[in-house]
Amino acid sequence: MRHATAIAHPNLALVKYWGKQNLKENIPSTPSVSISLGEMTTRSTVREADEDLFLFDGKAIDDLKITNWLEWLRSEFSLPPLRIESASNFPIQSGLASSAAAFACLITAIDGAFALSLDLQQKSTWARRGSASAARSIPGGWVTLEPTEVTTICKQLLPPESVDIGVIVAITSTERKHTPSTEGMLHTQHTSPLYDDWIIKTHEDFDNAVSSIRRGDTTTLGAIAESSCKRMHKLMRHADPPLNYWNETTLRCIECVEQLRNKNELNVHFSIDAGPQVKVLSRQSELAEVKQHIESLPGVINSFISGIGGGARLI
Repeated sequence: MRHATAIAHPNLALVKYWGKQNLKENIPSTPSVSISLGEMTTRSTVREADEDLFLFDGKAIDDLKITNWLEWLRSEFSLPPLRIESASNFPIQSGLASSAAAFACLITAIDGAFALSLDLQQKSTWARRGSASAARSIPGGWVTLEPTEVTTICKQLLPPESVDIGVIVAITSTERKHTPSTEGMLHTQHTSPLYDDWIIKTHEDFDNAVSSIRRGDTTTLGAIAESSCKRMHKLMRHADPPLNYWNETTLRCIECVEQLRNKNELNVHFSIDAGPQVKVLSRQSELAEVKQHIESLPGVINSFISGIGGGARLI
């Protein structure tokens, strides 16, 4: 009986996208730059079965997103019913890019089990069709994702250990976020008066971030990442009605990072995706000190250091 197991990591977008230019193909409206978070892992095993069954942490669940994605995949490939068993070492659907890791892991395992012979771009395309950010978890390391009219181009800009940077992940809530990302994107795209400016500025951020990464300039890169994050959440807050993913602890973490940079003169910056969790970028030599400050804040449930991880792969 054919089967395979794969692992993949979520990723953190340093230059973010928020919105779709092609909803059917799940193509983002802007380019993005990300890093893979190596300490956070999703593991999936797929095997032939009598009927489709999806288990997460040993419990059977119905997931329409995965069901629809499998139907799409089967329109191009002959696949039997599948038993899919997945688990993650971090909270899902809480703003930690769990769907990115999930779909990157899933297409990698299916490709391995059933010898689909997909190359990196093809796996990235199928991952994107499940979750746009999943495209960036396929190659790992420092990744760019650029949209065209009909698809996306995903590239590893640099391998994982190429730039002196690490990430402290601060968990401020384990609850599922109130508004799924796609729903929040479409709402913002259709109602926020800041959206056109967001598109223009994000293209500028993308070019500047790529240049900073290639130079190893973590100070400029951190400032771009923080600015992209602030602008995205401001964009949401100007939607009608406003959309806010942050909580009080998120705000405490932001204040702490700003104080560490301005008063302690540490090279630290924050980034926050569609959720309340805070990721803090810092040089490797400063990570332990920054983590001590972050984990001492009221409301921080957990914090950990993550290096830059590799791509989705069979194990």
